[in-house]
Amino acid sequence: MADIDFFKVVNDTYGHLIGDKVIRDIAKLIQASIRKDQDWVGRYGGEEFLITLNNTDVKDAFIVCEKIRKIIENTTFEYEEAKVKVTASFGVYGIVSTKLDIEGFINAADKSLYAAKVTGRNKTVISENI
Repeated sequence: MADIDFFKVVNDTYGHLIGDKVIRDIAKLIQASIRKDQDWVGRYGGEEFLITLNNTDVKDAFIVCEKIRKIIENTTFEYEEAKVKVTASFGVYGIVSTKLDIEGFINAADKSLYAAKVTGRNKTVISENI
């Protein structure tokens, strides 16, 4: 799960049209960074994204998320109206329990994302096994 850090500031500073462009461009960036034949990314509310990396262990998922996080951090999103810099936080959860349904899985990833945000943002955190 990924969240654009302090996204409200982007909307407040540049307006919602620019904010929407940033969301769109980050989605494209994430999509370009994952395997097209087996992974997927989808918007999960406001400025959050769900990323599924099938047949990938937690260690490799962390590496992929860190790669994406660094690309976002080093990208200037340029539009006619503005140049925007953002960072993102990532929460990683690997399925280790068949006891979780999709809501449990998302909740576990969200807890990791929350940990990334409360410990400084612009980082990737792996959840504890459930």
